[in-house]
Amino acid sequence: MTLGVLMTTQEAHDAAEHARLLHKVFDDVFAGDVPKVPARSLVSESWRRSLAAHVDPDRRTPPVVLRDTDLPDLRAAHPLNAVMPLLRSTLVSIADEAMHVMLVTDADGTILWREGALKLLHAADGVGLSPGTRWTEDAIGTNAMGVTLAVDAPVQIHSAEHLVRAYHTWTCAAAPVHDPDTGDILGAIDISGALESMHPAVVQLVSATAQLAENQLRVRLAIADERLRVLNMPHLSSLRGGAGALVTPTGRIVA
Repeated sequence: MTLGVLMTTQEAHDAAEHARLLHKVFDDVFAGDVPKVPARSLVSESWRRSLAAHVDPDRRTPPVVLRDTDLPDLRAAHPLNAVMPLLRSTLVSIADEAMHVMLVTDADGTILWREGALKLLHAADGVGLSPGTRWTEDAIGTNAMGVTLAVDAPVQIHSAEHLVRAYHTWTCAAAPVHDPDTGDILGAIDISGALESMHPAVVQLVSATAQLAENQLRVRLAIADERLRVLNMPHLSSLRGGAGALVTPTGRIVA
């Protein structure tokens, strides 16, 4: 399972060189200078949104919006709880081996689940990568979870692409997960780790895992629809002239 996500020595060297370039871009931009190499448009647009929300690049940690005692009930009620076994089997073993953490947020960018390498969890706690904290752009600036929720697409945010300096030693890849019933974003899944340990292919892995999660939710929805049809078809068939429809609470016609 870990083949293709562990970095070679050359890849780690390249990642470190890239991080040095990004630090120079960051320093130039926030000193009011024009960098020789501009930031990616995805990043510069996120910086603008974050700064417009008055996020301070020197802010240390994200806001804590949930107490530990609130988490069990919220996890149990959240739709992504149904796919957590899939996420664990797909990502957590890789996170353990490669010294990453897997994070799962709700649609508001609040981390509900965190699992992964035990040695990294202490470091993650130090920068607020923990359940109950909010990671939207307006809460803590440019980061993979916040950006993926803002642009509704898989993203990777590397080193000094983060707006807040405390995360410049981290690299994160995230992808949104959608409700197959409504199309709305349910939350984001993220892999985060030290910049020298994050393989470039991780963003593809996270994106594919999000699609697997959506497929599993789609299967569960199809089963629920069929149960609804079986339960209600006798009544629907008895309607005079056959004039009637079976509609879900979200407005989908299933029969």
